[in-house]
Amino acid sequence: MRAEEVSHWIAQRGASMSTVELAAAFDAYLCTLPWVGQGIDWRGLQSRSLGLDGVSGDEAVRWARERPLWGVTVTS
Repeated sequence: MRAEEVSHWIAQRGASMSTVELAAAFDAYLCTLPWVGQGIDWRGLQSRSLGLDGVSGDEAVRWARERPLWGVTVTS
């Protein structure tokens, strides 16, 4: 895809184009995940949950920062 084809979208959302190397590394990582159909099979990944009852915003942020972004479920 050429940058000029998505330049309007990029400008509206404050996004930027990545390098070919970064895109290739991300693709390589995605290929390591369990896939089903056209999406990631989240059941095949480790996850952690945090119930929010009685948890402050600061506690929730601290908890989330200690974990990888994928596989996190927040319940209320």
